[in-house]
Amino acid sequence: SDAEDIAECAGECLGLDFGADRADNAGDMLDIVLTQRPAYALECVFEQHCCGGGSYCGDSCDSFGDGGSRGYMLLSDGMGSGGRAAVEGALTCELFRRLLGGGFDFDSAVRIVNSALMIKSEDETLSTADCLALNLYNGRAVISKAGAAQSYHVRNGRVTRIDLPSLPLGILCETDTARYTFTAEEGDMIVMLSDGVPTDGSSWFEDALREYDGCPIKQFARQLLESASERRPEGEDDDITVMIGIVMENEKKRGGEWGGGSPRGET
Repeated sequence: SDAEDIAECAGECLGLDFGADRADNAGDMLDIVLTQRPAYALECVFEQHCCGGGSYCGDSCDSFGDGGSRGYMLLSDGMGSGGRAAVEGALTCELFRRLLGGGFDFDSAVRIVNSALMIKSEDETLSTADCLALNLYNGRAVISKAGAAQSYHVRNGRVTRIDLPSLPLGILCETDTARYTFTAEEGDMIVMLSDGVPTDGSSWFEDALREYDGCPIKQFARQLLESASERRPEGEDDDITVMIGIVMENEKKRGGEWGGGSPRGET
């Protein structure tokens, strides 16, 4: 159509991708509304193991968009394991989803969630937060951590370990977070873990990421989870979550409201 041709021409001139959202004919005039399309989408999956084979996992994870320019990956690990940890992790994850999805920036969301955890009960309530915020238009990415375990950024077989010291939420009135920033590219893999994955003193996890053979990421997440379970010290068990996000060109996205499925870390 004329509107689509004009959108394509304007995009080529400006180096952007436009869609013709609306085209109204009024006599000899053509009124067109052009909207820039996101350059990227984010496909996310996760796999979990419950401590002791229980029904409740203290880890909670989610992926979602804010209805505008950003997509998010989020992983929270409640203190301990079992039902109480599951409530803490799920509460943290749900609060972040509502705040970030509603347009709050991460720092503001952290302060609100931290306050909520501190007043939730008289008992100590701790929870970690690991969050990727991806600008779907320009690829700018920020991984923010509050007491979270290490994450990994994988690009073309090169593995970057993101291990940033910070405190969990619910301990102090003042929040303590750390950040890692980068510009994402198509094919980048982001891997988030809970602290139940044994990676200290061994390169097995980095080696597995480096040797990724392109299998479906759901299958890969399951392989990593099984390997982590097998490597637990004898007699020790914990909740384990492996969450993987793949950055894709927007036109390649498969399903999902905003790009590639939206796992809810239900407990």
